[in-house]
Amino acid sequence: AFWMKGMRFPLDIVFLRDGVVTQIAPRLPPPPRVGEAPVTAVPTELMNEVLEVGAGEASARGWAVGMRLFQPDSLH
Repeated sequence: AFWMKGMRFPLDIVFLRDGVVTQIAPRLPPPPRVGEAPVTAVPTELMNEVLEVGAGEASARGWAVGMRLFQPDSLH
């Protein structure tokens, strides 16, 4: 699970498997108040990579489940 402790703005969390989008958790809000539990995003599919981008960025870029965002070896 991914959580946003201390985050002060909403994010999209994009889960990937070998460069392919498996799930998008859009517009996750920051914790409403200091000391409250952070919002968590739990992938429902196998994944081995994650991108955290500003809220709405995944949609603005047209990212969708099944889309290849990059080649796995391009990160090395």
